Parts: sequence; structure tokens; C-alpha cells
Amino acid sequence: MPLNEIELCRSCLAEIRWTHTKSGAKMPVDAATIGPEEFVFDPAKGHQSHFATCPHASDWRKKKARDAGDKTAAPG
Repeated sequence: MPLNEIELCRSCLAEIRWTHTKSGAKMPVDAATIGPEEFVFDPAKGHQSHFATCPHASDWRKKKARDAGDKTAAPG
């Protein structure tokens, strides 16, 4: 079985391991909280999402889709 290798966060350079949520989404986890043979995020096992600890996490969040125009304006 392949090991879940330690990588560095591209923003803060912390050690992380990539895992998957139960729904299948990829997720970075603080390496100190997850073993090399664990691949599914489980907070009950003490896993800590790196989204919660990275000081630059907001830089990686997807931007919300914006409306193309102001729908509150009266038709002209």
C-alpha cells in the first residue's frame, strides 16, 4: 500500500498530508495529526484540517459565483 507522504503547504510551509473527506473531496491535514497509512479525514481520530490552522487558508477558498447584474434595479 502506498504511503501518504508529507508535503509542505504552498502558503505557510507547514507539513501536511493530503487525505479525502468521506464524500471524496481532497483535503490537506496537519501531518502531525495523521499517520502515513491513513487516507480518510476523521476528526474523531484527532485529525486536524489544515484549512483550520493555515494562516493563509482564506487565500485558497473558492470565490462565490456573482450575479451578472443588479436584479434589484427597476426595469427601464
